[in-house]
Amino acid sequence: NARFVKNLFSFSGTGPRSAGNVIYYDRGRNAPCFSVGNQECGDGEKARFDSVLTAAGFTIQKFDSVAAFTSIPPNVKAIVLWMPTVSYTTADINTFKNFAAQGGRIVFIGERLGFYLQTGIDLENQFLADMGAQMTNIGADFDCFVQVNSYIRLPAASLRASPITAGMGGLSIACASEISPGPNDFPLFYDTTNQHVLAAVAKIDLTPIVPVPAPPSPIVRRL
Repeated sequence: NARFVKNLFSFSGTGPRSAGNVIYYDRGRNAPCFSVGNQECGDGEKARFDSVLTAAGFTIQKFDSVAAFTSIPPNVKAIVLWMPTVSYTTADINTFKNFAAQGGRIVFIGERLGFYLQTGIDLENQFLADMGAQMTNIGADFDCFVQVNSYIRLPAASLRASPITAGMGGLSIACASEISPGPNDFPLFYDTTNQHVLAAVAKIDLTPIVPVPAPPSPIVRRL
């Protein structure tokens, strides 16, 4: 799993952001993983995750309340969106598109239906649609643990060859939702039966969204 995390952020590319050394965590949109259960995206549970990134030379900046992403400094290489349940604005989406056009990577961490609930999955799918992706989170619960702190080991056969999975012999997960990739998307790994996609890279449309103007206010005349 540490190799997966390192591969996910230690990427190279042609855009200027690929040389960045800052990673944003956005946990501030009522993410259930930040406040429910074992707080799996809280600082305590993510200490190992953080240590892999800092050992690789990255600085992590965390947003734990609703923030506007309308300007992102040039040294930011990747943004992790941890299970948001508050939607991003059109201005945020357009900034994310520009960020990706400059070589930045956006990692959306969704969840299974039983944890993220349908409202969370609906928000994730709307975010993907706004970004111009055809990938969707279907929901359901796959390869779930049978007891607390017990994990499922995905075998090497579940992984697909990619720079993100390079050097990995498997992956341990606690539970996952099924992803339906679009025709131009790339699956990263499947469940233990090698039939259901659990993570994928989505192709997005970098064209900015044109905001819909508000309708004019009615004119009221007194007679």
